[in-house]
Amino acid sequence: MHKSLFTLISCLFLSACFQVQLRGPVAGSSITIEELSGGQQIAQGQSWDESFLVGLNGQAAWDGYGASGQLWLLGVYLPQAREWEDQRWYLMTASGGLETDSDGNQLNDSAGQAVSGSWRALISGADAKRRGAKISPLTEAIYQYLSPNLANLSDDDLSRQLDLLARRLVSDVDGDGEVDYFDALRWSRLFDADKLMADEDLLNQISDSLAAGDSDIRALAVALVDSGEAYDGEWVYRFARPDGNSYTCAHCHARVEPATNGFARPGHPLGDATGRSSYKDGQLTELIDAANSCLDEWMNAEPWDESSSDWLALEAWLDSHAPPGVAKNVDIQITTIPNDLSGGDASAGRETFNTSCAICHAQDGAGSLQAPAIGGFGYNAEYVANRVRNSGRTNSEVYEGLTGGIMPFWGANRFSDAELLNVVAFLGLGADELDAISGDTTGGASTSNCGSDHERVGWETELITRQHRVSGTARIIDNCTIEITNFNYDGRGIVVQAYTGSGNDFFGAAAGPISPDLVGTAYENATVRFTLPDNRSLDSFDAISIWCVEVGVSFGDGIFEPPGSG
Repeated sequence: MHKSLFTLISCLFLSACFQVQLRGPVAGSSITIEELSGGQQIAQGQSWDESFLVGLNGQAAWDGYGASGQLWLLGVYLPQAREWEDQRWYLMTASGGLETDSDGNQLNDSAGQAVSGSWRALISGADAKRRGAKISPLTEAIYQYLSPNLANLSDDDLSRQLDLLARRLVSDVDGDGEVDYFDALRWSRLFDADKLMADEDLLNQISDSLAAGDSDIRALAVALVDSGEAYDGEWVYRFARPDGNSYTCAHCHARVEPATNGFARPGHPLGDATGRSSYKDGQLTELIDAANSCLDEWMNAEPWDESSSDWLALEAWLDSHAPPGVAKNVDIQITTIPNDLSGGDASAGRETFNTSCAICHAQDGAGSLQAPAIGGFGYNAEYVANRVRNSGRTNSEVYEGLTGGIMPFWGANRFSDAELLNVVAFLGLGADELDAISGDTTGGASTSNCGSDHERVGWETELITRQHRVSGTARIIDNCTIEITNFNYDGRGIVVQAYTGSGNDFFGAAAGPISPDLVGTAYENATVRFTLPDNRSLDSFDAISIWCVEVGVSFGDGIFEPPGSG
């Protein structure tokens, strides 16, 4: 038996064998595999190309496979690594190579088409041990869809969201009677075209963009997912509304407690919600009205009516998990802050923060798509306590005494005063103090070690004054840091943050916070620095704004340009 045929059979029926694809197999692609958390590389290599396969068996044997059979072998990658950890997640990246079936006729093209881009696949160690996974435009689209919030997902949440995405995009590829993420990993245009449940033209656009080296495909990825099969209630629960902000039901409410990902949340669990007789502390009697209150006041999304498919799907999903009988109504205890905010334990506060507040603000307050970085900035105790206890829209129709913003408040029965005092102490730490208790020696919030080789380093813009006396010069000083010098802002507004954007658009895919809330501090010719969160790079935006999140208006903004170009 020819060596390549033997290896192919091993690949198909054993484990840890992958194929790199765009419209067809991609030969000679450079492959890296790294741990998703921490980024440690565990393998690197190259997908099989024709010269390798001819060298393995000779030209006559290669020709004998035929132009169709050759596609089974081209683009295959057998990593050296074999010590896959079942519960660990990995990121596989393919870069460059030669596309061998760009016209999709299921025959090896004699010349092929050069590929310039990179594309990825998320894979667990358990799935890596199964046979036939691909690094494909479909896996890249899934990666892109999740990427803004990827760093803030627990392993359990990641697995659930990947399964939900797969159910929208493909049918049962591996024939095991159910659809999960491995079906998306197994999907191949060569053999499974009829099992694609989303728009094929959009997937072709993604393939062509990746081949051309265009990495900005998230809008296409979102469109591809939106074109897929109708989603179920768990999707509505776990994913953000397309017409709203980045909050999901799952950020504020577990289905049951203790939650599988270990996070405490500001809202009560929803597992028995369909069995309750009232909601929002007795202010509402219908679950749909409670859901619409969340959509309006916290998620900035349009309300549902009783015929909305999203509402019907969510209600049915909740009802399918609800225990029988009438459920007890929940008590929401909005309370004032303690008179004395001293005496908290910062280390204990860090532990509490990282199992509650971090569901939005990320570990140690590093910031995420949902919420800004707040760790290591030395916040005023009264400010922190008021945000925890009373944050929310002042015009709320169901809650009284809220002081502004869209951060959900924590009632006294969801977050005790003792926990509050500890978190107040933790968020009162400066960057060096945070480093000391976290064991971080990289310099925390004020120091960057992220390199300065990006072409946009050094670009700058003068902020155009629009409101609240905002002005200054914003400059990109390294790959993850923006500095504003001669910064002026009167400190007024409701939740005001430095925001990235594209052009004059601070609502779209490029939009997101890079600073803590700036309200309450007046700046006069100051110098401030903001560190980009892990889910944002200099490629993803070209503009900055001092942005009022609550109202959705810019107090001052500018578009970055090379020095001297203005």
